[in-house]
Amino acid sequence: MSDLSRSVAIVGVAESDEVGKIENKSNLQFHAEAAYNAIEDAGMKASDIDGLITAGTSTLKNSRIPWASS
Repeated sequence: MSDLSRSVAIVGVAESDEVGKIENKSNLQFHAEAAYNAIEDAGMKASDIDGLITAGTSTLKNSRIPWASS
């Protein structure tokens, strides 16, 4: 069996529930929503995740998704 300790896998993908110009959600909220949807798509729990990468911009300097900050 090979050593998987340094392996990477993409196991779930998703997007936010809404698209277009949405006035009542921040960029961070869109990223968090997409992350939760991807975790659900993969059939995993947040505690199973070792890392998170998102794309886009945010107006919040050093913003973090609460469950990903442990």
